[in-house]
Amino acid sequence: MIKTNTIFVSWKYLLTLVLLVSTHIAQANTVIYEDASLVSGNDETHIGYLNKSVNFNQAGTYQATLSDFDFPSSFDMLGLTVTSSTEKMGQIWNSGSFNFNADAGKYFLGLVYKTDETLNVGMYGIKLSYLDHPGASAVPLPSALWLMLTGVMAIAGYRRKMS
Repeated sequence: MIKTNTIFVSWKYLLTLVLLVSTHIAQANTVIYEDASLVSGNDETHIGYLNKSVNFNQAGTYQATLSDFDFPSSFDMLGLTVTSSTEKMGQIWNSGSFNFNADAGKYFLGLVYKTDETLNVGMYGIKLSYLDHPGASAVPLPSALWLMLTGVMAIAGYRRKMS
């Protein structure tokens, strides 16, 4: 423990606090659109689609995630694309995610699917998240830890020298 006047600070508690706060900042993201739907395909072709417009309030990095929940069975085909009115930002087939950079404005989601021919029904999930966070530290986590540890060691050395 380090004694500074009447305040006692445990190295373990201080390090744990820095790790928890830094990890939370690094992993945070803002969900801007989310949907989960149980859908059926066309009776003859078992194919269906969805078009949806979404407003992005700020420029930055976004992540699109598509999930096939395999309920009551998996899709034979499932695809998602994100576009502006003039440019494709990215696409994915089946389950997974992709990141893309976008300016503020209106964007469009295109979902196409083909259901299982036996049940003709499936469930999917879509999530769009904003990944950039202006409040996050520009110092990467390992560098922040080294800076914090050298500062704590300097304080400890200074206290020992004064004793």
